[in-house]
Amino acid sequence: MRRVVVDTNCLLASISPRSPYYRLYRLFEAEAFEWVVSNEILTEYEEQLTKHYSAATANLVLTILMVAPNTHFQEAYL
Repeated sequence: MRRVVVDTNCLLASISPRSPYYRLYRLFEAEAFEWVVSNEILTEYEEQLTKHYSAATANLVLTILMVAPNTHFQEAYL
């Protein structure tokens, strides 16, 4: 399975079912790829989702990412 690090802007664009980029979410939901995240990425997602949507939306998206079987947690190596 392919592993993908999703840029925050891509995440923001894929939230709405009316967005042409909603396909990203649908592919993730279908387990077509593994979404790679780190604590740093999750923090950035949370900040931007809260800024552009709401704290409730940020919480929902992060919860989905954290419990999905095709989310891969990987911390950056220096």
